Amino acid sequence: MIRKSIITCSCCFILYSLFLVFFKEDKVSGQYQYQRNIIKAEQYLYASRPYRCVMAGTSLSDRMLGDSLPGMYSLSLPGLHPMDGLCIVGAGKYFPDTVFIETNFFFGPEDKSFTGHFNSKFKNTLKRELPALQEANQPVGVARYFISYLFHKEKKAGSESVIKNEVDIPQNVLSKLIRGKQEAYQIIDTAAVDSGLAVLSAAVNGLLSHGCKVCFFEMPISRELEDLPMPVYVRQSIEKRFDKMANIGFIKLPASGDYKTMDGIHLNDYGAREYTSYFKRELKRPGLFK
Repeated sequence: MIRKSIITCSCCFILYSLFLVFFKEDKVSGQYQYQRNIIKAEQYLYASRPYRCVMAGTSLSDRMLGDSLPGMYSLSLPGLHPMDGLCIVGAGKYFPDTVFIETNFFFGPEDKSFTGHFNSKFKNTLKRELPALQEANQPVGVARYFISYLFHKEKKAGSESVIKNEVDIPQNVLSKLIRGKQEAYQIIDTAAVDSGLAVLSAAVNGLLSHGCKVCFFEMPISRELEDLPMPVYVRQSIEKRFDKMANIGFIKLPASGDYKTMDGIHLNDYGAREYTSYFKRELKRPGLFK
């Protein structure tokens, strides 16, 4: 009986692995945000080829349009911080040519419960060789992915066009959110920023020692917030620490442009498209790196 169970399970595992190889596209199929973050990290770590460019950030830079930045792998993880993405880069088999680091909330601490998923070399090797064990290939998530695909395919075939509409937050609610952040950003948390800067410096030096270039960028937020004490202190701290270092670049905030947000700090769809276009132009700017 035990022998039959083992043989049956082995056959099912092999068949499911073959199904994944031939039928499932390499898409994120997580059921909730934390799982989607794990999937993004696993897809980076277990990729068969190295990525030339990687972005480490928060939910702010996750709003950017990844399809418009070919060759860029996004480790912008909603609910987490840039250090979590940098830890994933450090755990990888390869190092990228360039790492782009969002600076808005760089001082957030590493979430060890998240990065701890990738500390075991044995576990990483096993998941790399057996994709069926990866989070993206959990049966429930895969079934959900195919059901969603079929539903949208039928919907698209049955209508002339499918348009994604963004639901705007009422202006009075948005104003209240911005006022709350205005009050919070009046206070400079020097301890958090200075402590985070020391951790970030160690991570950047590690990347440089492996031949990487590092580029810092700041995501636009509402105009009412950009020049308040806390954002200014964060901006100046990054520039002061890294400005004179070799192989370091900066993509600064656009000199003009009022980028619209959903809540004061997260760009809405239009703002995300506009800033992604600006970011793409900056990548081609001569002298981006020293």
